[in-house]
Amino acid sequence: MAYKTDLTDKQWNIIKPIFTSNKGRHLIEHSKRDMVNAVLYLVKTGCQWNLLPNDFPPYEAVRSFFRRTVNSGKWEMALDLLVKKTAYGQDENQPQAMESSTPKAQKQLWLLMTEALTAAKRSRGVNDIL
Repeated sequence: MAYKTDLTDKQWNIIKPIFTSNKGRHLIEHSKRDMVNAVLYLVKTGCQWNLLPNDFPPYEAVRSFFRRTVNSGKWEMALDLLVKKTAYGQDENQPQAMESSTPKAQKQLWLLMTEALTAAKRSRGVNDIL
């Protein structure tokens, strides 16, 4: 089932290199895209970890993924990359007007990623939440 918070193919292709690697590839049980979509769903809806819909990987796996990617700085890197691609297009030296050139879906993703990063920074060190 698709959710409004799910990444489009174009959005995923922008941040995919940050969340995927060949390291430990044989250990991967769930798609990184599904994990990122699950985090975006949690952030946007505000649901509890254990109430994550069954369409997503188990909440324990998503929570672990979220904790590891926040601690490694991957969420922040993804947000920075999206901001660069959104604000500058292909040429990082030529800024574009955010309001006119950014597709609505890209803005929504940027807001979700910002919310995820903010939530992670607030809860860092509070293991009961994560």
